[in-house]
Amino acid sequence: MFAYPLGLLALLAVPGVIALHLYRRRFEPRQASALFLWHVEDRQPVAGRKREPLVRSVSFWCELLAALALALAFSGPRSSCSASEAEHLVVVLDSSASLGAVVGHKIGCTTSVMQAFLKIPNPCAGGVFARTVHASPAVVPHDGFVRVGVECEIVARLAAPLPARAATYTRAEVAEAVGAVMAGMEIVDARYVDYTRLDTPTLIADDQVEAVASF
Repeated sequence: MFAYPLGLLALLAVPGVIALHLYRRRFEPRQASALFLWHVEDRQPVAGRKREPLVRSVSFWCELLAALALALAFSGPRSSCSASEAEHLVVVLDSSASLGAVVGHKIGCTTSVMQAFLKIPNPCAGGVFARTVHASPAVVPHDGFVRVGVECEIVARLAAPLPARAATYTRAEVAEAVGAVMAGMEIVDARYVDYTRLDTPTLIADDQVEAVASF
């Protein structure tokens, strides 16, 4: 069984790989007494392509396996025992260098109204990146967004780190680590046609539609 059967269309790349190795560009044989007498302009391809015996090289097998692996990844194969389990595949197209390092964290979907609207039963975490943070006052071009929105936020700046640990931090420990509390503005950007139809893992991977933070 496959979660996304249309992903099997990627198998069309297999005959494409075979065709590329069957119909290779051919060059007219030319003898030279030394390689330094063999100029680049002397290697002109013969017109047309000719079918040649299939050479099962390492490159051929690697390309074939890559096409098969992509088809399996896109189609989402699942066994009968796990057919009822939800599976999620998130592909991140943006590189971390374009946003900078993670300099903070945010909590989204904290109210019952938003949880009912997005059909998420609990708050969700997201990251705040260096190049999306601006000190107030800040001017941000509107044309850099898709479906822009503005939200008022409460920002806490830590004076001491709270490293990950197995035990849950107490309210007193967190309060002692907070150095300042201030008002902030968050610019959100819905990068989807209808984000209300997205599932929870996709919204979390998108950092809860966070785009710019200013405080």
